[in-house]
Amino acid sequence: MSRTLTVLVGIAVALSLLLVSAGAAPRASADGYAGVALGIGPGGTLWVVDQGSGTGSLVRYAPSGAGLPAAHLLPLGSTPNVVTVGPDRAPWFTDQGLNAIGRMTVGGRVTVYPLPTRDAVPDYIAVGPDGAPWFTELKAGKIGRIDMRGRITERAAYVPRGRGMPADANGVYSAHPTGIVAGPDGNLWFTEQEGFLVRLSTAGRQTPYHLPASGLPSQIVVGADKALWIADGDGGVARADTSGRMTLFSAGANALVVAVAATPDGSVWFSDQEGGKNTLARIAHGRVTAFPAPPASI
Repeated sequence: MSRTLTVLVGIAVALSLLLVSAGAAPRASADGYAGVALGIGPGGTLWVVDQGSGTGSLVRYAPSGAGLPAAHLLPLGSTPNVVTVGPDRAPWFTDQGLNAIGRMTVGGRVTVYPLPTRDAVPDYIAVGPDGAPWFTELKAGKIGRIDMRGRITERAAYVPRGRGMPADANGVYSAHPTGIVAGPDGNLWFTEQEGFLVRLSTAGRQTPYHLPASGLPSQIVVGADKALWIADGDGGVARADTSGRMTLFSAGANALVVAVAATPDGSVWFSDQEGGKNTLARIAHGRVTAFPAPPASI
């Protein structure tokens, strides 16, 4: 594993261990960058995505961090990206290498569900208010849903036309959805790389909101304050309530915020990859405090 990926895994694990030690809900999750992600599973188990080199794996940690991690190799060509824990208590993950959604039993048995759209680049995944995993398709510009039988449905994500978005070879604008989360209002919320936060009902209605900075938003989580917190790349961290009101917390010049996690005490932690420094920072009581990165975990 490369040094960069090792450090990123360390950051991801550190963020989630904060959630575990604070007694976070089983579905809370935090993820790193460049394909590193994790989820809090049955009994507090941490499932960490390792993209590997050609074939990826899911790595399982004890919630205390004690003992050796257990790696479960995925099918040949797999490039897992983000993992969440489904309503069936199994880890579900997006797989960009196989263009699929995957499910793994606690014992390590893997089932792969290919996406209907070719080269979709499945990105983030989260359990929706209807109990099904929902996911974003970065390249296809779609939002997908998979039920417990593996049946997949897709719908086009919101396209903010005329906002200077990249067009495809035919001159058609396309969406670039990334992070997704189940909100406290019974809707799903996802981020668009073009600088939007979008509310999505389970019936398919989409309502867009401009983010305060267009910094290539990615991960989105729900905080203890029932607000949405967004890792907004070089924009910092954005906070949004369910009516769309926004507040931006700057991480400083040249920042690159790539992961965010919320703890039950009301604070929000994020990782900043600016200049390869891999620092952690906390937002509490409206103030941002930076800390050195933790040592690599694996």
